[in-house]
Amino acid sequence: MYSSINERNYSQVMADNEAQRQSPSHHVTKGLNYASSQRNSDNDRPLLTLIHCSDVLLAPDRQACLNNFALVADYVNAFKPDVMVITGDLVDGRKGLVRSEFQLFKDYINKVNTPVLYVPGNHDIGNKPGLGNSLSIERLSAYKEMLGSDRWYYEMNSVHLLGLNNVLLNSNFSEEREQREWLVRVLQDIPMEEKTLLFAHYPLFLENPEEALSDTHYWTVGLPAGEEQLYFLSQFKVTAYLCGHCHKAISREYAGTKFIAAPAVSFSLTNEAESVGINIVRIYPDELSVKTIRLVDLKS
Repeated sequence: MYSSINERNYSQVMADNEAQRQSPSHHVTKGLNYASSQRNSDNDRPLLTLIHCSDVLLAPDRQACLNNFALVADYVNAFKPDVMVITGDLVDGRKGLVRSEFQLFKDYINKVNTPVLYVPGNHDIGNKPGLGNSLSIERLSAYKEMLGSDRWYYEMNSVHLLGLNNVLLNSNFSEEREQREWLVRVLQDIPMEEKTLLFAHYPLFLENPEEALSDTHYWTVGLPAGEEQLYFLSQFKVTAYLCGHCHKAISREYAGTKFIAAPAVSFSLTNEAESVGINIVRIYPDELSVKTIRLVDLKS
C-alpha cells in the first residue's frame, strides 16, 4: 500500500507518524553542493527540504551517540524541514538482536517534531554472510514488529521518496524478491519528469561506479544486486540515491543520478570533524542542493 504526503493531508501524516512511534507492534562528479547559485527569491522556494542523516547507533552504553542524536533533534526542531530521513544503523546492534535498543530509538525519535522516515542498516538487522552477526529473518522480523515496514513510498509536492532495505540485497531471502518486485512497481508508476529520491543504507559505490560490478563485500552492496540497482536508477531516471554506512559525506554523479552519502551522527572512522554531521537536502524543480552541517559546529 502506497502512502502519499501532500498539503491536504500533511497533518494526518504527522499524526500517523506519531501513532506509529507509539505502537509496539506496527510494522562521477564530486562536490557537496550541486546547486549552481544562491536561491533567495520567495518565488523560488524548494519543492521539498529534508534532513538526511545516518548511522546514529543508539544504545544505552553509547552516551556520546545519544548526546549527538539529541543535538540533531534540537537542530531539526529549530530548522523545521519537511521531513527527516535516517538511512540505517539506527541502533548499535553489537550484541545482535536487542529489542530494548529498538525501543530506545523510538524514544529518541519522539524528540523530533517533524515526520521521521528511516530504513534499516546492517547494525539493525545483521551483516552480510561471513562477517559475523549476520542478517537473519529473526532480526528483520523484530525490526518490522517494533519499527514498522523496512520499505516505504511517500510523495510530497511531486517529489517521490522511496525507502529501501538494501541490507537484504544478495541474501536470496524471499523478502528480497518481494522487495524487488515492489520497487519496480513503484518506480514504473512515477512520472519520469518528477523528482525521485531513493534512500537506503549501503552505497552502491564509493568512488567509481565500476565498484558496483565487483564484490567489495563490506562497504557496498556488491554483485549481483549492485549492478541491477544501478540499472534501475538509470532506467527510471531516479534523481538521487541517498545512503550512509561509510561514516563520511560523499557526493558523486553517474548516468544522471546523484549519489549522496550522509556523514554519521555517531562517530567518525577517520577523526575528521566533517565525518560527523547531517545533510540538508533541498529539491528544486531544476536541481538538488546538499549542504553538510558538522555536529561540532552545532555544539559551539
